[in-house]
Amino acid sequence: TEDNWLANVQAAADGTTFTDLRDGIDMIDDNPYIWLAPSLAQQQAQTIYDTLSAIDPTHQADYQANFTELTSEITQLDADMRTILNPVAGKSFIASYPAWAYFAREFNLEMHSLTDQYATPADEAHLAALTTIMQENGIDVVFVQQEFENTQAEALVIQIPGRTIPLNPFNPSWANNMSSAALMMAAVLAAEPAE
Repeated sequence: TEDNWLANVQAAADGTTFTDLRDGIDMIDDNPYIWLAPSLAQQQAQTIYDTLSAIDPTHQADYQANFTELTSEITQLDADMRTILNPVAGKSFIASYPAWAYFAREFNLEMHSLTDQYATPADEAHLAALTTIMQENGIDVVFVQQEFENTQAEALVIQIPGRTIPLNPFNPSWANNMSSAALMMAAVLAAEPAE
């Protein structure tokens, strides 16, 4: 994890200011994918703005202008995503890896993950539990992260039967990626039977 190499980076970068973007965040099992919830991305932006303004007050006005613009974009994105996802609030989805936990919490969805944050393969009991959840909720999709091994996800959807759909938490076009993820998630969850 990030903590494993942080001490080495800090030692090699004497005199560099380090800011923990997890500060003030209600973490989910030390899951680092905080930016997948707009409100938490906004908190991180606030921390970055505060830090930069403190260490470089000469350019505070520039930081303020950029922060204000970003805040406006995040506010609009959040509103748009809520409009998209509110109709499927409370529904469940399966992910091969728990990257989307903050996204799920933010938009009142229930995420079930095939692996833990260390990508530990699921044991037979966990696979059986996920199969039951999928059958009971009419779930036929597993969202996969292509950076990890997805053999178990493929096996799970064969058993249901279903399909895998990739969702990339690392897309550098953050706002577009968040909108696309919301649209994809809403479309898949809308197809689930009503509870």
